Amino acid sequence: RRRMTRFRAVSTPDAPLPPAAIRTLAVGAELGRVLASLLRHLGRPVPLEQHRKTEALRSTPEPWEQGYNLAERARVRLCPDAGPIRNVEALLADLGVHVGHVRFPVREVEAASVWEPGAVPVILLNAGLRRARYGLSRRAILCHELCHLLHDAGEAGMTTRVSWSEDAGNYDDAIEQRARGFSPAFLAPRDEVRAAVAEEFRGKRRSDARRVVDSVARRWGLSYEGAVWHAKNCRLIQGADAQQLVTRRSAAPELPWADQFEQQPPSTPPALVHTALPDNPSPIMDGFGAGVVLAALDRAAISAGRAR
Repeated sequence: RRRMTRFRAVSTPDAPLPPAAIRTLAVGAELGRVLASLLRHLGRPVPLEQHRKTEALRSTPEPWEQGYNLAERARVRLCPDAGPIRNVEALLADLGVHVGHVRFPVREVEAASVWEPGAVPVILLNAGLRRARYGLSRRAILCHELCHLLHDAGEAGMTTRVSWSEDAGNYDDAIEQRARGFSPAFLAPRDEVRAAVAEEFRGKRRSDARRVVDSVARRWGLSYEGAVWHAKNCRLIQGADAQQLVTRRSAAPELPWADQFEQQPPSTPPALVHTALPDNPSPIMDGFGAGVVLAALDRAAISAGRAR
């Protein structure tokens, strides 16, 4: 499991990973093992394990539509409450997924997912990328990676996926297309989207595709372009209208409701702050992982030195 060949395998001729990026992936995997060990000391499970089911791509329907179907089933299991998910990163923490913020030496990498049996699943977000820093696009990236964690695994049940930006790497890979379909459907299940739009426009004309897209983006916390394609896939607007809106996306309106989503809570619960620890954890540890370390220290499962 610790062999570096596991991580070299995700490099392709079109998307080579330098040694520094491979080491980052290896650190993420080791972090998952460490956190799992601490959870065992605390007698706590990793809830996501019971929902993991490797799914092979099928010949039909299209990969994006397979992603939609997987997402809507996963949404019922993982987040059955109707309505928008306000904070995806907080939901992932509740499911025992650690999200680490790192700066990949390859700026076209958006994120990576690493998981193996007996470990905590880890998502590494490229903090050097604007899409990973902006709340609405970060939500989409995290859900994309959730699809990889739930449904994509190779030898010995290990997941090692690197997701690249649109202009590089494995963007056209069918597995990536499926994960891109998974993302909006998990955030905004089609039946709920159609019902919400029907209610909002009851008794009103719905002929303006832009108004429909604005409604979808505002309610569900999608980026403008993400809302365009999701509205089209929900059959709320025509394909030609979607293409026109995306082509004119430079004139897309500001999304003043964006700050209603992904609001960052304090990374370390005040009750667990310990004077022996640094004030600010490393970005790769901050979040769920730091909380697990602090809980283990609070229960005397580990020493302050080990916690540091």
